[in-house]
Amino acid sequence: MLFFTSSYTQKVDKKGRTSVPSQFRATLENGGFSGIALHYVKGRPYIDGSDEAFLKVFHNRIANQFNQDMPKKRKVVRRLLGGSAILSFDSEGRVMLPAQMRAAAGITNQVTFVGVGDSFELWAPEALEVDHDDSDTFIEEAVDNIPALFDQ
Repeated sequence: MLFFTSSYTQKVDKKGRTSVPSQFRATLENGGFSGIALHYVKGRPYIDGSDEAFLKVFHNRIANQFNQDMPKKRKVVRRLLGGSAILSFDSEGRVMLPAQMRAAAGITNQVTFVGVGDSFELWAPEALEVDHDDSDTFIEEAVDNIPALFDQ
């Protein structure tokens, strides 16, 4: 199982290329995938990322959610998976982030990769800072309500 942790801010060049953090590349390549899979959900301030297998899991979650409602399921699959991108690493460990996804997430000259367990998120650094500021109180309350979270 893939597992992503930590945050890394990388430059984005004029062509939209960015270096995928070496720790994330190693995790993906150890899982047998030499690239990243991205998808963007309208209204979110970030792009979701992982490996190709995660998109299959994502598809199965959609399928299970809608069961027999084929027209709705098809529309959701079309929107979410049809807008996905599977990107291979170049010789320098970079990928070219799709312009439409970059624009939707507000990513310009820098991107922050944030590990969230079985996947990761790509954020504009400024948007991530706002999200962190907005969630400080919630995080403190959540941590206080999870018994033994940091106990050994």
